[in-house]
Amino acid sequence: MPTHPIRADHAPPGGRRRRGAPALAVALLLGPTVTAASGPAEAHGIGLAAGPAPIAAHAAARAARPTLAPLPAEVDAGTRVRLRGTAPARAVVVVQQRRGGAWSPLTKARSGKTGAWRASAVFTGGGTTQVRAVVGRRAGAVRSLAVYQWLDLATQPGYTSAATARDVPVPIGSRTYPHSILAWFSPAPVVWFRLDGACTTLTSTVGLDARERARADGTETFGTKAIGYRADGSESGDSGYLTGGWDQPREVRLTGLTTATRLSVLTVLSDPDDDGLSTVLGSPRVRCSAAGLAPFRAEDLP
Repeated sequence: MPTHPIRADHAPPGGRRRRGAPALAVALLLGPTVTAASGPAEAHGIGLAAGPAPIAAHAAARAARPTLAPLPAEVDAGTRVRLRGTAPARAVVVVQQRRGGAWSPLTKARSGKTGAWRASAVFTGGGTTQVRAVVGRRAGAVRSLAVYQWLDLATQPGYTSAATARDVPVPIGSRTYPHSILAWFSPAPVVWFRLDGACTTLTSTVGLDARERARADGTETFGTKAIGYRADGSESGDSGYLTGGWDQPREVRLTGLTTATRLSVLTVLSDPDDDGLSTVLGSPRVRCSAAGLAPFRAEDLP
């Protein structure tokens, strides 16, 4: 009786047929056990499970504090300033400002995939302003800049040696100057202000009150001079002595006041007939990094 070889995928005579599982299929289904040291597995494209190092790096990137690039040392109120810095990728960055109180939102930005962000903002009001970038509850380092604004001296507390009308419109020649200071009853009134080192520049038009010309003989003249004083009494700036007449108003401009703690503006009236005329500081203004000037007291006189 002839014998027949038994095939792997056939059952013997009288038995149930079985289908074998190829070894390759079994290997693919089960897969090899791969450890971090299994170099050949990586060569065959078998991925490894993420270890703690990448997770920690990602968490550190998300927890990084935002940064704000250095700001200009000073700006004028109303000027738009460009802001930039870094933060975690695709994060909402809130730029905050503070001026002697609580932090408040200034503007917002969103960082890109590299973490860089850009924005711009307008600073208003005078004074030293602190700025920082915030992502979530994490705040970056604080930057500072001085914001300057022009203050009307007629609305600021000052001290004078003569009777004055303050913050009134007064004509000099053919032009009316709002927020002016009118001085009378003295041949040489002086107006004093406290600057406390927060200001840089004074500007004013000085002349004679055009409303009084009808009772004047036309020979009247005036002189004016502005001086800044340091805390030790030395001068930090002098406009020089300027003279003029009815049709000769003078523009006073005094710079270099950054170290001045006090400012004086002198006007001298020459009126031979003693007609009781007035001198005018037309729209005097001072550029300061402050919301306003402190009151000037008699003990502040040099």
